[in-house]
Formats: sequence, structure tokens, C-alpha cells
Amino acid sequence: MSANYEPIEAPAALLQWLKALGPAAPHLTGESLKFFAAGAPVARAVLPADQLQRRLEHWQQDPPPGWIRQARSGEQWRIWLDLETPDDDFHLLLHSEEAARQECRYSIDRLRFDLQAGLWHGDASDLADLEAARLRPLQDEAGPAAALQAIGAAAMLDFELPEDYLQRARISFRPEAATQLSRKFLNRQLRRLVSGRKPSRGFLYLLQTDILKWFLPELAHGVGLNQNRYHSHDIFYHSIYSCDAAPRNDVTLRLAALFHDLGKVDTRREGPDGEASFHNHEVVSARHSERILRRFGFDPQQARRIRFLVRNHMFHYTDEWTDRAVRRFTRRVSPDVLEDLIRLRLADRKGSGKRHALPRAIKELIRHIDRLRREEAELKIRDLQIDGNDLIAMGMAPGPAMGVLLAEFLQRVKEGELENDAATLRAIASERLAPAGALR
Repeated sequence: MSANYEPIEAPAALLQWLKALGPAAPHLTGESLKFFAAGAPVARAVLPADQLQRRLEHWQQDPPPGWIRQARSGEQWRIWLDLETPDDDFHLLLHSEEAARQECRYSIDRLRFDLQAGLWHGDASDLADLEAARLRPLQDEAGPAAALQAIGAAAMLDFELPEDYLQRARISFRPEAATQLSRKFLNRQLRRLVSGRKPSRGFLYLLQTDILKWFLPELAHGVGLNQNRYHSHDIFYHSIYSCDAAPRNDVTLRLAALFHDLGKVDTRREGPDGEASFHNHEVVSARHSERILRRFGFDPQQARRIRFLVRNHMFHYTDEWTDRAVRRFTRRVSPDVLEDLIRLRLADRKGSGKRHALPRAIKELIRHIDRLRREEAELKIRDLQIDGNDLIAMGMAPGPAMGVLLAEFLQRVKEGELENDAATLRAIASERLAPAGALR
């Protein structure tokens, strides 16, 4: 087995569901590997044509555990399953064996998974491609659509594409032919590029084949533009390595990481010492992000989220931030967005090639926010089951002594000495109040 090969595991919940079906279980195909590698809740499976319809009718009448529903699209059946995966549903894409054989694009697609042995089976050459982490196209077609699909699959799997295929893709690429590709198709390919094991592999293939300058020219413009002493890589490599470092299968964060420094190309200024500066690059990066996401037809809500992350990824915290300033920041940035900003900052650091931990200032901000949240969660005087109006009704005169008594009650409740209930606190207050309404 090649040292480069990192086994791709099928989700345990899916294997358990298939095993429970016994001999009637469909066979997972090698095309599932790219979904497993990306952590996507999707798998492809097959049954012989004479069994497929019969099996689906049986499951419709007598659903196995976890079955939700099924729907047909052409020759493919989509089955929704509840397998307790991170996503709500797991999608099993079911084909006839005969149709699936004709649609195989790559050698590993012809593999089938043996549930009992827990191994992939197939021809020796196809298994060799799997073990060598090699994606071998079965067709000579290397036009823009086929090349983008192959490069996207290679990024999802972190598999190598043959050099001769890449060379054919480079020679055959024609921008005028690429412009005929639908926006929906291009959107899907960009999502595949960024969602898998190693997006940087895909973007490097796009660069090698000269497709990148057409597909994402904003990213291509960063090639060869060095940064400063805080970065080992130029803007292009930093961007794709930051994308690698963002959480897998989180398209929003992966795209934010890919786009966060695109504005450095426009704002780059080199000083006498050769050090580059990029004043307000995050503002320009956000504009690039907006244009790219519109060009690829992304959902406006997701696009706004990505643009916000890119625009705010350079947020700074200093020891001079007061509690009030931190509270203003957390009102503007919700907890889930703040978590994404921190993940983006961490991916940015890892993509620098020099630093891998969060900056000290960001760690201090997290601690500051956590302290304020703990304090806000703690019991306060207003949470006591007795208040100043109660004490006045009991004969206590308004004044500082009232605050002293309530503060004492609060402390004793926090320490567990007193129960925070009205009867208990009123009884203690009555004992402490003199007939004239003063503390004893």
C-alpha cells in the first residue's frame, strides 16, 4: 500500500444500517469515496436492475429502521435516511448496477464495498489506483466541464490526477467553450473544490492547467506576490492553504478562508525593506467576495455571511477594551458568528506557514467574553425573592441599610447558606428588623 494513501472510512452508521438489511442490502460504489472523504452525508449504491424496483417497493410498504422517504430523478433514486449523522438526513443515491457501470467516470468508481469483509473489491488496476491515491479518468475527454469535475473530485479525495490528463486539460482548455457552462454547474464545482480533504490540490491543478485565471482570476492574481515576515507564502498559496485549514465540509468557512486576503493584491504596498503592507485589504477582499459569490450564483444569505466574515476577519482586541466595549462587540457579533470568526482567524494563521495557534489577543478576548458571560449568569440582587418594596412593607426605612441587607442575603444564597425563596428570606428579614424599622 502506498505511503500516500490514507484510508477513507465509510460512516459507521451507514454500514450498520446496510448490514441490518442482510442479503438485500445494496452495494456501495467507489463513487461514494469522494463524499466520505469530504464528510458529506451522501453515498452511492447499486442493486441489479431486476432487484431494484422490487426492493424499493418492499421498503416503501415495510420501511426499515431509519427510513424517511424516497424520490426518483431519472435513473437515480434518492433515499432519505435518519442515521444520527451531524446533518439531519443521510442521502443514499441508488442506481441499477447496469446503469452505474455505464456512468463510471474514474477507475475507483467501479469498486464495490464488501460489507462482511469491510474491504473494497474490484479489478487489480482499480484497487491499485485506490491504494496509490490516484484518480484515473476512464475517458479521454478533458474539456472544461470534464476537467473541472476531475479536479473537484481530486480535491475532495486528495488524490493525484495523472500528468498526461492534466496536460490534455491544459491544451484543450478554451475560455470560449468554458463560458457555455451553466452557473449551476460552476457553483457545484466550486463547492466540491473547497469541501473536501485538500482544496489546495484542486486549485494547484487549476493553476497548472491554466483554468484558474478563467475560473477564479481574483485568486490567480495573487501568484508570485510575496507578503511579509509573518508569512512563508505568497498571496495565492496563503489563500489556498488557509482554505485547507478551515473545517472540512464547511463551505461557508472554506470560502471565507479562500477569499479573506484577495484584497491584498489591490492594496499591496512594498516598503524600502521589501516588506509589504496591505492597508484595509479586508474591505477590498469583501468586495471581491461579493462579486465572486454573485457570479457563481450563491444563495444571498450564505453570501452575506461569507462577506461579513471576510470583512471582519482582521478584528483586533487590546487590553484597553472595557467591559462595555466587549459587550458592544458581542451585540454586533452573535456567538455563532464569533465562533466562525475565530475559526477563520485560526485557518488564517495556519495558512501563513509560520504560526498555528490563535494570537494571544484573540485568546484574551475569548477569556474576557467568557468572564462577562459567567458574571451575567450569576445570581444578582434583582434575582432574590425579596426586594426593597417587601422590606418597606415590613417596616424598614429606605436607605443604605436596605442595600446592605439585600447584599448580605445575596451572598448567603450564593454560598448555599440560605434558600432563595420568599418565605425564608422574609422570615430572616423579620428577625433582623427592629420594631422601629431599623436593623438590630
